[in-house]
Amino acid sequence: DASIFKVISEDRKTYTSLLLSAGYVVWETVSGGILSTLKSQNQYITGQWVQIFVERDGMQMKLLVNYIDGISISSVTNISLQFLDLTPLDNKNIIFGSAQNPIQAGYTVN
Repeated sequence: DASIFKVISEDRKTYTSLLLSAGYVVWETVSGGILSTLKSQNQYITGQWVQIFVERDGMQMKLLVNYIDGISISSVTNISLQFLDLTPLDNKNIIFGSAQNPIQAGYTVN
């Protein structure tokens, strides 16, 4: 398990995160106390590079994971969620790569 990146607001109430959990690719957002999660249907523990895309179209979000060679496997999850305004995260701390959850590991937001 590892955090690939996490963007946290100053008040720690809003964040966006991309992580690996038990080999699954997971995209999380928290805004207004609401957690929205997209999780790949497949595990990615092959040691091969992958491309990760997160798209939003209106209130729908989609997570797509492709192997670098362009071969796509069915790993799409659609969910419906509220609008997520990322402007409160402008000029805030962004964490790339961590073997631990940055919040639980005690990272500070200055």
